[in-house]
Amino acid sequence: MKLKLFISFLLVYTTLIIPVNSQDSASAYRLKMDSLNHILDTYQKEDIEKVRLLNEYARLCFYNRNYHKGLVTTYAARQLTESLKYEEGRVMYYLTLASFHMNADMRTFYQKKAQWLSRRLDEQFDKYSTFMNIPGYTMGDDFGELINQFNYSLQHFEELGEIEIHANILFVLAYFNYRLDKKEQVILLDEKAKRLFIAINEVYPVFLLSTIRMNELIASGQAQEAKEIEFELIELITRHENENTIGLIASTMATNYRNRGRYVLAIEYYLKSLEFFNQVEDLELLSRIFFYLGISYENLNMNSKAADSYKKSITALTDLQDTINLYNAYSTVVFPLIALEKYDEARNYMRLALHDTITPNKTYVLARYNDAEGQIFLKQGKYENAIACFNTAFSGFNQLDYNRWAAPFMKLYLAECYLRIDEYDKALKEGLKCLEMENVMNSTNTIVKRRVSLLLSEIYDQIGDLKMAHKYLKMHQEIRAESDQLDESNRIADAEVRSILDISQKEINKLEEEKLQKEQESRVQQSWIFSIAGALISA
Repeated sequence: MKLKLFISFLLVYTTLIIPVNSQDSASAYRLKMDSLNHILDTYQKEDIEKVRLLNEYARLCFYNRNYHKGLVTTYAARQLTESLKYEEGRVMYYLTLASFHMNADMRTFYQKKAQWLSRRLDEQFDKYSTFMNIPGYTMGDDFGELINQFNYSLQHFEELGEIEIHANILFVLAYFNYRLDKKEQVILLDEKAKRLFIAINEVYPVFLLSTIRMNELIASGQAQEAKEIEFELIELITRHENENTIGLIASTMATNYRNRGRYVLAIEYYLKSLEFFNQVEDLELLSRIFFYLGISYENLNMNSKAADSYKKSITALTDLQDTINLYNAYSTVVFPLIALEKYDEARNYMRLALHDTITPNKTYVLARYNDAEGQIFLKQGKYENAIACFNTAFSGFNQLDYNRWAAPFMKLYLAECYLRIDEYDKALKEGLKCLEMENVMNSTNTIVKRRVSLLLSEIYDQIGDLKMAHKYLKMHQEIRAESDQLDESNRIADAEVRSILDISQKEINKLEEEKLQKEQESRVQQSWIFSIAGALISA
């Protein structure tokens, strides 16, 4: 179930971009952009209404892929905001930058800056919803042309001496070059962007760029270089614990650890991020982090804590009326409850999940429903019922490209069911099919292979083929040894991280003590000076 939970989370949370589906809709927004451009050309006042119009026009420019005009207008809106000393205009500016980004993390970053600022201004964030009503868009895949467009914008803002928009352009350019496999150019652009973000004291984009670089190094097998960046990131987190974006930073670090199978550290950083999100009462991010936390707990077989975390996510999503993610959370909490043998509660949540009947989710939800029912029947020893459910679930998962990874699990469960009712031929057929599907998918997750190899060894042992039984037992032992070695490597790496954290915290504590000591010495010196001055005056 662990791989399934991870993939289901990816489907829900990975992207905030909605592709344009209607040519008529695109035409309508082009007309709206032209109309708004005409209004701005004739608008005489330099007031807060113009700030609103400029931000909306900039977002329409992005939607219609006129990026340079959109960025120039974004800059004009911010300049007017500053001249008017209009703080709400800064909220609009952040939302406009959020609409510019294709990167989901950067979009979230600027959306949250807008949301937290509106809260400090004691304003209702919903009043800015008009800035969120333009559909998401894609920049397309002609990266060479996009690089040319953004290089022009880069030069423009570099000449202006504008830092923040300049840095954001570099961030996007780095992605385009990455897609064209121009690795040296990516590194150069990332370093420039980091320097600019540091100049305006924006810690999160710096952290994000370093994280991206670290993951690229890991993917290319450069473990030592990746570890050096990891330690730098840990020190960065420790140094900036009072930053208002520390929750985002900690949650991003946690997600990186979770994706790499280092669930203990992932949990630590998710809990750290929860401290901040609870303080700012951000239900959206609380719902997300509780969901991620549940995944991490479940991968450590801490099913009680996993179920509790999923339920907290459900509570937050209910308050948000976020039905899309709510249905997914319903169907996810089911599996740790089944592991805890809380079958009635699991079925109640699965029935709630069945209300999600939106195509293509309907096929997926029904497949998960039958998967859950099958697991309950399997645990109860009702093998015939379980077989019917797993066959139905397999058919559903196999129809969906993005969920076909779940199909081998169903074959694994079917093999186990047939083995328990002594139908060895069918058990062998399903077990071998499960292993074949895993090999075709070339999955890096070893859960299914580890379990099915042991199951096949047991099946062959039952039918008296000791040679094949030994073959699959050996396969199981090799997979398990690799997994244990990875776990040991992760434990060592986690210990190194904790060592860095302890050293960094001690250094911070020492600096704080020195600062307090200096302040105390300064107060003593001031007191001594005043007393001497008083004595001189008296004399």
